[in-house]
This record gives sequence, structure tokens and C-alpha cells, in this order.
Amino acid sequence: MKYPPRLTENLPQSKQQEKSNNAPTPKQENNTTAYSSETTPATTSSSRINDPTVLNVLADLELNGKSQSVINGTRKALNLISTKTQLNNPQEVRTQILKLKTGDAYKRLIADAYTRYAKYYKLTQWERPKFTITSKEITVPTTEKTKLIIASAKKPLSTKLMTSYRTGVRPVELCNLKVKDYDRATQTLHPKTAKHGAPRQIKVPNDLAQLLTEHIDKNNLTQEDYIFGGTPEKYTSSFQRFKKTLAKRLNDPTILKIRLYDIRHKFCMDTAAKFPSDPYRVMYLMGHKHFQTTEHYLHIQQYVENMDSQNYDVKTARTPEEAQKLIEIGYTKEDEIDGIHIYKKRK
Repeated sequence: MKYPPRLTENLPQSKQQEKSNNAPTPKQENNTTAYSSETTPATTSSSRINDPTVLNVLADLELNGKSQSVINGTRKALNLISTKTQLNNPQEVRTQILKLKTGDAYKRLIADAYTRYAKYYKLTQWERPKFTITSKEITVPTTEKTKLIIASAKKPLSTKLMTSYRTGVRPVELCNLKVKDYDRATQTLHPKTAKHGAPRQIKVPNDLAQLLTEHIDKNNLTQEDYIFGGTPEKYTSSFQRFKKTLAKRLNDPTILKIRLYDIRHKFCMDTAAKFPSDPYRVMYLMGHKHFQTTEHYLHIQQYVENMDSQNYDVKTARTPEEAQKLIEIGYTKEDEIDGIHIYKKRK
């Protein structure tokens, strides 16, 4: 097994970004989490990694231009595996991954991370397991529920959520936004693409433009500073904590079902409804590289609109358990699109 010099001075970009954005100014020191009333000491990659072989892999990923999300995901996965077995034992690693009590999608992510480790150290005995992954259900919160969530959040979380809602940027794209990516004069956003998506320019509505300007000016951010910083994982966990609190306060358990990525889905559906005869505009604004991805959203949007015009409430189900719950409360199956089962019930 090869052991190149341990890289401790030049840690992965994820650490540099967190350090740059958690406390670039005294004003931003109090905005390290989603809640302005809550502060959490920043943790870095090095503080959670003791195995130099993992550090070497992460450094190699960064040197090869891998994204922050890939580096963070690899770090977490390798740390998880190392708590169960030795990383230099491919056969036992494979066994432990298969024994994980989680879905195949997560197991695949763990296997992908270890594949990077095995490739770096040339562990030819590694045999990557194969998993069958089904597409996740696309769920979209109502406009009223979306606005309620945003209005109930404290800054800077509310500003983040508004940015996700009004521009459709992915969480990783939002965290990577720098001040220079936002043109105040033209009110346009130029997010750095993620998931191998296509580059795009997004027009920012006036209400969001005002929020972004206030946030940048309040924190004295320079052109090279990240607007929000942090990581997608921290953004997601902040949103999860917030929605649990809100759901309990409003006694509304439906809020718990709304995922952070559903805010992006909401933007897509709203855009599709606004430009029904211009699907390629939707594709461009969403940053989809393939039109097939956009079509998936458009099919669902068109079907929901059709059912709504007939005064039906429409729900979707991916698993037998989800379908059973809908049937129990009076929904009947109407159709199936791209593997998503459509159920309806008169309003």
C-alpha cells in the first residue's frame, strides 16, 4: 500500500470554504448556523479524521478537481466504514456495506466512496456490490406552505430558502455562491453548476434581490467571499431542525414531509406552469444537462394540472406502503408516469 506524504497544510476545499465563511467578519460569527439565535462551533475535516490514508484520498480528490460534495461524502463514508472494519480489507468492507441497515441508494454511495479509496491504493481485491436504485418520488409543497416556511424561518436560513425557492439552485450550488456570482446591476445570478449540469444565468426577482443585497452589505462581504458558505449537509440539517420546530409549533405534521430539495422541485413546477410551451427554458433554468430529466418534471406537472382542473386532489406513491396509506383514506389509482403511481380523490 502506498503512503504519500501526509497533507495537513492543504486540506480539502471543504475545510477552506467553511473556515472562509464561518467567521470572515465579526458580524458573520453569529451566523454559522441557520438560526441567528444559535451558534455552533465549526468543525473541520481534519478534526474528524485520524487515519492519514483517508486524508490522502481526500487530498487526491481535491487535486483532481472533484467537487466539495464528493469530498465531503467520501470523508463521511470512509469514516463510517472505518468504525466497522479495517479500510485495507476490501472483502470485509464489502460485507459490512451489505450488512448496513439502510436503503440501497445509501449503500451505493458508501460503495462509491470506498471505490475511490481502493482505486487510490490499488486494492485489486475490491469488488463493488451492485445495487438496484429506484427514482425518488417528486413531491412539491403548495405555494402557501412554501411561503409559510420561508416567512417563519430566521435569517440567514430564510434568505437561503428564498434563494432556493426563487432560483431553483441546488443546495450545493447555493453554498458555493460567491458575491461575484451575483450581479447587482442586472439582478442576475450565475451559479456554478453541480451534478454535471449545464451553466446558466438566472434572473433574480426584486424581493430576493433586496434580501441578497442586505445580507451581503450587513456582513461586509467582498467579491471573493461566499454569500452563505457552509456545506449542503449543514444547510440540510439546519432546515430539518427548523421544520421539526415549526411543525410542532403549528401542530402541522405535513411540514415534516417537505424536504429541502422539494423547494427546488417547487421552482421547477412553477416555471413549467409559467412557460408551458417552452420546456427548454425550464431545462435551462434548472441546469439540467439532459432534456430527459426535465421531461420527468413536465409530465408530472401536466398531469397534476389536468387533475386539478377536474377538481381532484392528486397524490403520488412510489412504494406499496405509500400506496396503501392513500387507498385507506379514499384515493384511487389513476395512472403511472415514469415509475410514479398517481392517485386521485375528489376535493
